[in-house]
Amino acid sequence: MSSNLAVATGEAQHPGIYQNMYWGWGLAVMLGIYISGGSSGAHLNPAVSIPLWIYVSCVTPSLSAARHLTNTQRGFPARKLPVFVLFQILGAFTGGLIAIAIYRDAILYSDGGLIGSSTGIQIYTQPKDYVKPATAFFTEFAGTAILVCSILALGDDSNSPPGAGMHAFIIGLLTIALIMSLGSNTGGCFNPVRDFGPRLAAMAMGYGTEIFTAYHNWWIWGAWGATISGGIAGGVLYDTCIFKGGESPVNYTPKKWQGKANEGKLDFLQMFRQHTQARNLETAMEKGEVENGGS
Repeated sequence: MSSNLAVATGEAQHPGIYQNMYWGWGLAVMLGIYISGGSSGAHLNPAVSIPLWIYVSCVTPSLSAARHLTNTQRGFPARKLPVFVLFQILGAFTGGLIAIAIYRDAILYSDGGLIGSSTGIQIYTQPKDYVKPATAFFTEFAGTAILVCSILALGDDSNSPPGAGMHAFIIGLLTIALIMSLGSNTGGCFNPVRDFGPRLAAMAMGYGTEIFTAYHNWWIWGAWGATISGGIAGGVLYDTCIFKGGESPVNYTPKKWQGKANEGKLDFLQMFRQHTQARNLETAMEKGEVENGGS
């Protein structure tokens, strides 16, 4: 966001140098992974976290050099997703507040006010007026699919993954490539909280509630819908064409599906603190009375 605002409000110093924005975003993603990878597996994006729960789970091997890259266990628990997504939003919201606070004077000097169609779209994402909604949706869908497919490849030990410490660097370069090639139509979201958190921050700082209805309520069906569905599609693509392991739901047997359904039910019961039912189900799974995901 800060790199976007630097270009938008300082054109005399940065005439047309949009590479500033591209490299700013890519390096920011890289640093975010390096900083948070050891503690959380660098879950910075719900459109990545959700497919990793479905297809890979234990995102740690693919994003964190601090973890053992040989650990390819799949099974990121669904009960963690709400907490992860909440803190992803809070992190993006905080970043938006900081960026707007730093550039508020420049924004007011440049525009004379807080205008959503001008500096606002440098903070959150929004397709250009001439871009059709279908084109905008597919842009985000395709970009996020490429992102997730690439992350799965980077975490797959059977597919020549990079050495320790290189994952964050490569994902940063991937982010730059995606924004350079696909960011013009929509602003390059590929991460719903990258739009939603800063959008909330913009509203809190005075941009007004109308930014949530801009471009046909883009933030709902574009920033969230297109990215998450694209991420899931990217996982299907990778596991269908490349990954052949039995850990993938794409390759499950009927028996495995039944076991995973029981594991999902167990996660659901634990999430909603139905401890007695959860213990009974867990005991039945351990005794082999019902199938478990490891069957």
